[in-house]
Formats: sequence, structure tokens, C-alpha cells
Amino acid sequence: MSRTNADRLRWAELVEQHLAHALTASESYTEADIAAHVDFFRHHVCSWLGPGPAPLLPLRPACPSALTYDATPVEVSYGWKGTSSVMVRYVVDLIGRQGNPNRAASLMTAQKTIDGLRKHASRIGLGGYRVDMLPDIWEAVTARLAHWEKSDHTAECKVCTPSTTFVGFDLATSGRVHGKLYWRLPACLFGQKLLELLDNVFALLPRYGVDVGGQWAQLRRHLTLHPTSEGGSQGVRPRMLSIDATRYPAARIKLYSRCYFDSHASFADAVEPHLSLDGAVPLPLPCHYATLWARLQAQYQHQPQHQRYCLLAHDMLPNTTLTTKLYWFADQMPSGDALIINDLVADFAQPHAFMKRQLDAGHFSHNSSYIREIGMGQRKDGSFDMALYIISGPTPHSERDSIKSTTRPTPGRAHLIFAYFGSSAQPANKRSKPALCNIHMAPSRLSDTLMQREPCDPLLSTILPHRSRNMESTLPSTCRYLMSIPSTNGAISSSLVVQLPPGVDINARPCPTFFM
Repeated sequence: MSRTNADRLRWAELVEQHLAHALTASESYTEADIAAHVDFFRHHVCSWLGPGPAPLLPLRPACPSALTYDATPVEVSYGWKGTSSVMVRYVVDLIGRQGNPNRAASLMTAQKTIDGLRKHASRIGLGGYRVDMLPDIWEAVTARLAHWEKSDHTAECKVCTPSTTFVGFDLATSGRVHGKLYWRLPACLFGQKLLELLDNVFALLPRYGVDVGGQWAQLRRHLTLHPTSEGGSQGVRPRMLSIDATRYPAARIKLYSRCYFDSHASFADAVEPHLSLDGAVPLPLPCHYATLWARLQAQYQHQPQHQRYCLLAHDMLPNTTLTTKLYWFADQMPSGDALIINDLVADFAQPHAFMKRQLDAGHFSHNSSYIREIGMGQRKDGSFDMALYIISGPTPHSERDSIKSTTRPTPGRAHLIFAYFGSSAQPANKRSKPALCNIHMAPSRLSDTLMQREPCDPLLSTILPHRSRNMESTLPSTCRYLMSIPSTNGAISSSLVVQLPPGVDINARPCPTFFM
């Protein structure tokens, strides 16, 4: 078996169950739909994820991704558009396989991925698995950014990370998906230089029948008036560009920008001017952004005042007016899935009802932190779009250049998560490769899963001495996360990831008594 195929199978083994669970839980897909989506993910998408994690303890991705907080190069989300039923989507990080991972390698992998999607489209017949895509324009933008890497980006840059290009899919029914491509902008560029790079990219679009020049000019004026300088903490800073086929055959362009604000600032002062471009694009009423903001502010009112940030997306389609979206990330929100479900999204009927069923079924809990992002869009008719992004494990990702984090987790705000595998365990807030967490499972199944195979590490034998079916009652509420590890016979086994209480020494032997 080739190394590439072995890595593909390894990734499929680790993460495809997470996708299958989301598809099943959504109740939006037939068994045939689920089988088709999982099959495409296994045989195509998993080959784009780069080298699989080494079979060592704890499991760590060979190339930690900046896509997610747990460094896994896959993120699954639930999405609602207006009154439609829930849709499952996912995004993957295109990790380069050749040489040292860097931005150029990721862009090269993106070109190969686009070629692979072209070949897939040429092979399928009527009734086959259809991927709506825009390969010509994707290739042109990727090539332009690759040219910038070669001509302008210094090899010594310590700011930018390898996670550069992501590919995503919105999973429709009847064997159809809508493709998306995302390009993270260089983290070392600010101000005018960053806008000039975007000018070059937007100048390509008319060649492919995409005319959003007026919308880009409008957005560019606003970005020029509200710049963010290097090391600055104010203004709006473009961070990522995407072009998707969700309105196929039209191309939808989205520019994502990080917006900084004071934690106690009102909606009108903090982000409304940037969502509306200082009133040039009036927000529809009722303003759902303000409703979500009020829920968040209620949680912050008793906390010390400090800087926060969110992500804004400005959405451009040919022959339409510019629209906006607002994204909140987990390190900027009160922690805990139950709080997010019961409070933050309580005003939004469909997402709240769906996630409440998941909470009641035990897939989320008061102690879990799988919901890592909330995205919201506002429609002109007063309805809304919403997305909830779910990771496979709760470990926060502290990469400097991450789209979703600017600082290391702060003790007391974000829980420290440890994978207990002997002395190799590392706290997630150290600048080291985070452990790769696997699919979350219902707490009611935790003890059964832990008891399926022999522990393969002496410390696990200490942690899990009682091999009984009623072990669930002895587990602390923090033990709600699983990690895949190889057992002694080479198979994959699920083991425990524990949320460590403050003050507990990771190196203490014997194990702290809170385990049992």
C-alpha cells in the first residue's frame, strides 16, 4: 500500500465517523445520501489531508492545522438558510505533502485538488455524485497567490503558517454538493500592501464573467478608512477570501475580516458600522445581529473589560448588493455547549430546537465544548441564516496565525485540556503540537467504549483500573471526550481525554484521585 493511500485510510478511520454522525443527526438526508457523502469523503477528501498522525502516544497531526482549535484539518458544521432544513457542511485544510509544509506547498496542493475535482466531474455520469464547482476561477486565484508567494513572500517569514488553502462542501441531497475554496491571506501583510494584493485578485474575476468591481470598491473604501496596523488592536483587517459555488453557476465571493472592539461596547459602536459599511448597506430589520450581541453582552457584563474580536464576512454576488455575515468564535464567547444552546441561540427557533435535541440526547453537555463557532447572516425579508461549527474535540488551538485565535488560551477562561498518555501528555496551551481528538460520543456510551479494549499504556491502566459496565457512575463530569489511539494489536481504540481542574500537577504520580 502506498504511503498516500495509507494516510488516506488513516484519516478516514479517524474522522469520517464524525461526518456520518452529523449527517444522521440532522435528519435531512436519506441513507443513500449519507452513504454517498461519506464515500466521497473517504475516497477523495481524506487524500487531501496530508500525512496522517504517527502511531505514537498521544496522537498528534503531522502538520497541525490552523483551521480548527484542536489542530485537526477537518471542521464540520450545521447550517440553516432561512426556513430550510438543516444542512451539513465541512471544510478541510489542504496540507502539502512535498517538502516542508508552507503556504506555497498548500497552494500547490490546492491546484492538484482542483485537478482531481475536474477528473471526478469527467468520470461521473447521470445520477452520479455531482460536485458544483468553479475550477477555472479557483485555479486563477490560486495561481495569482502562488505567484505572490514566489515573488514577494520571504522564506524567513515567521508570522505566516502553512495552513493557507481550505476546500469545503455544502452537502445537498440526491448526491449533490456545492464546492467552496478558501484562501487565507498572508498574516504578515497589513494596510495598503494587503489591499493591493486583493486588488490584483479582484482584477482577475471579470475574465471569468464575475463582475463585483463595484462592491469591492465600496468595501475597499471602508477598509481604507478603518485600517489595522501591525500589532494594532483596532479597525478591520481582511484575513481570508473565498469563492464558492453555492449559487452555481454564479460565483459568490466572500471577504472575511477580523474586527476588534471593546468587550463592553454596544452593537452600534462595535460592529454595526462595519457590517453596514458606515450606513452604505443598511441592515434589515429586525436586526438579528443585535439580538445575538445582546445575549453575549449579558454574559460579559460582570467580567473585566478588555479587547475582543469577531469575524465579519462581506458577501458579493454579481448584479446584487453587498450583504454581510457575523461570526463569533469560542475563545470570544462564554464557554460551554449547554450555555450556547440554551442561551446564546435561544432566540433562533430552528437552530435552538435542533441543538436542544442533541443536548438532550447526550451528544453535548454542560461540560462539553464542541461548539467552537457561530455564524449568522441576515436576509432582506427579515429571516436569517445560521451555522454552528463543531470540532471533534475540545482542545483549543493557539496558533499565532489562526483565523480563529489571536492569543493563547488564558487559564481561568478556557479550560486546559490534557490527553493522559504518560509523560508525553502536554497542556494544550503550550506552543506544541496539540493532541488529535477523535469523534465525540454520547456520554452514556463512554464507559462501554472505554471498556472495549485493553489500555495500551501503563498510566491508562492506573487511570482505568475498574473494568466494569457501571463505570459511568464513577467518572467525573469532566471526562466527556475521546481520543483514538492504536491498541497493542494495531487496531484503533478510543481512550480518555480529561479536562484538568486548576492546580492539578500533570506529572504527579500516582494519578490524582479525581479520576475515580
